[in-house]
Amino acid sequence: MNNTETTEITAKNPKVKNRREWVKNVIIIFLIIMVILTFFSNTIMNWSLAEVSVVSMSRDSVSKKYQLDIMVEANKNYTLTADESRDIKRVAVKKGQEVKEGQVLFYLKEVKDSEEAKALQEQIDTENLAYEKSLMKVADDYFDLNAAIIQARETLDQKIQQKNQSYSTDAPVDNSLRIADLTARKSMMESDIESLASQTYSALSSDMYRAIENELNAFNNAKTESINAQADLSQIKSQYQGGSIDSDITAGQRNVDRLETELSRLIQDNSSEREIEDKHTEIKYAKEDLNNLISLRDKINTASFAASEKDNALTSAQSALDLKAQQTKSSLQTQLTSVTNELNSLSSDSSGMSQEMPGSSGIDYDSEISQARLALNTATHALEAKIKEDKVLNAQTALEIEAQKKKIDKLQADLDEMLTKEKSTEIISPVEGVVSEISVTAGVTVAQSDQLMVINISDDGFTAKADISMEQSKSVKKGTEANVITPGFEDTSVKVRSVVKGKEDPTKLTVTFSVDGINMSEGQNLKLEIGESSQSYDMVLPKNAVKKDTSGSFVYSVKSKSTPLGNRYIVKKVNVTVIAEDDKQCAVNGEFGDSADYVITASSKPFSAGDQVRLAEG
Repeated sequence: MNNTETTEITAKNPKVKNRREWVKNVIIIFLIIMVILTFFSNTIMNWSLAEVSVVSMSRDSVSKKYQLDIMVEANKNYTLTADESRDIKRVAVKKGQEVKEGQVLFYLKEVKDSEEAKALQEQIDTENLAYEKSLMKVADDYFDLNAAIIQARETLDQKIQQKNQSYSTDAPVDNSLRIADLTARKSMMESDIESLASQTYSALSSDMYRAIENELNAFNNAKTESINAQADLSQIKSQYQGGSIDSDITAGQRNVDRLETELSRLIQDNSSEREIEDKHTEIKYAKEDLNNLISLRDKINTASFAASEKDNALTSAQSALDLKAQQTKSSLQTQLTSVTNELNSLSSDSSGMSQEMPGSSGIDYDSEISQARLALNTATHALEAKIKEDKVLNAQTALEIEAQKKKIDKLQADLDEMLTKEKSTEIISPVEGVVSEISVTAGVTVAQSDQLMVINISDDGFTAKADISMEQSKSVKKGTEANVITPGFEDTSVKVRSVVKGKEDPTKLTVTFSVDGINMSEGQNLKLEIGESSQSYDMVLPKNAVKKDTSGSFVYSVKSKSTPLGNRYIVKKVNVTVIAEDDKQCAVNGEFGDSADYVITASSKPFSAGDQVRLAEG
């Protein structure tokens, strides 16, 4: 069958034509796939392989040095404590500062300015106030009792008058009632004269008390004001415990002038800023003390003037009261003479008889007069009993006041002893060293034995400790020097004092260093470098390239193999011996042969010896 016939058959039969087209398309697709697999087979295969990071072995130097962080400790500390209770005025040093023996560490407040002295002075002021109030106790008041006596006397006089009026005019007069009345009046006058003489004004009868009441009230008011003024003056004076305040002010001004001169010299001599600053602070405190003294002196002068004015007013009131009392006493003595004469006359003329005239009312005047006289006697006895009772109470009060005064004297003696005892206003360093801790600040009050400061004694030096591994200890022994790489401390000398087995971790060793350097203080952190010097080796690798298992150390090497489809990388396990190492790399020996193009340091997923891997890009 020729082509013409085939063409005719195909034209007549379309199915045959379609089958041939389909076979042709399948063949074309197959050929395309084969071409793709041929050219991209390496890439597709690499997608399933472990990606590894590799390095090449090289000749390099390996140092057996390693770094350590240490904290410096003092071989010996001196703890400074307070010898007694004092107030801190200013701290003269700072933490980390080097101090010399005899150097001032703290400035203290004067004893008179201390909290203890102030508390004692406040207690004395409180006791003085209570004592003065006891002295200012209101005088005993007999007004009500005197009023009762006057009322009883007036009632008796009325009853006697009523009886006399009921008598006949021709009847003989009974002088006994008049004699009784004059006797009572005489007794009262004598009592008033005695009270005026002894200045016991509260025992006066109501008439006599009213006679001097204005002058007495003026005197009592002046006395109260004078006592208050003296108390104010005493309270202000108690704030100053020195000798002469004017002398102290003069000395304070001279001290300020001297300090300002010293400051000028420091500035001229270009002294350190710290010395100039300290001098400024010292001048500031000196001026504050001087101003406080001047202010206190002004207050004392003002209070003294006020107290003097009140004393003058009290003297005037006392004179006025004495004059009035003398005048009243003289008047009473004149009246007493008249009453006494009349009483004597009546007593001699009286027959002791009186004819009672019965009144139309039938009133028993004698009975009423007897009752009135009894009431008068009762009131008089009540006054006398009250006066005696008050005398006893006043005696008890006097004893209490005396005890209170003794207590005040004892407190004042304690304060005087505290203030007169010479005490330093500075705390100085008993040792030479570096301040490692300051336990108090300015303004606080410290009690006896309170901790003030901790000083590292320089003469005994400093130490430090660090833990190292067994491998690191191979390059460390007693006397080995370490290099300090902390900036600012490069000149510090650090040597190994001892190497002992660790107490907490037996797998490690504890190294003790001796540390010696300028301005070294306890708590200083240092970074050291210690170990043997560096040495060159032929095969040096990063430390993370060396692995370990039960058989020892090994590495995974990579050998390149060329194929028609590109390079293939096969993993091989090589046993090695680490002959030197530092913090980052190590030198090894091993049977690498010609199979070690690269050494694996990291992998994207696990692999084993003999596996094919792909190298990480870059």
